[in-house]
Amino acid sequence: MQFIFIPFESIGPFKLDDDVKNYSEILSIYKHEQVNQYGSEYYTYPKRESDYGSHFLQVKEGKIRTVFCYDSVIFQGTNLMGLNINEFGKITNSNYIGEIYEADIFEDEPPMYEYEFDYIGVSVRTHYEKIVDIAISGHSSYEED
Repeated sequence: MQFIFIPFESIGPFKLDDDVKNYSEILSIYKHEQVNQYGSEYYTYPKRESDYGSHFLQVKEGKIRTVFCYDSVIFQGTNLMGLNINEFGKITNSNYIGEIYEADIFEDEPPMYEYEFDYIGVSVRTHYEKIVDIAISGHSSYEED
């Protein structure tokens, strides 16, 4: 099974901004972390390798807000993981906005870089110039408080 991404709609079997209760059967095998001080709870797939690849969900107020993916995100037949930022932009027909965030967290390696693609509702991190994870959000994550 492929983890197919439709911007602001869904990633794999999960509809963004949908009630998490609609996924109780799927999520029954996930590790659940209770609501934290920021109002978020998390569901993590228990295995690194799976039909969907490695991922976890952030839930706020009972709704799926963001899905963090580390292995596979299929957009229009192409896996976005492992691409460089220019390839990602061409395939998704989008550009990153704002400043590029640099995370210099490794002692003997180059930093990671984070790019925001608000047009399609994702945040993309690269390491060694290749995409290593994608955070996919619904419309509610982009609404003003």
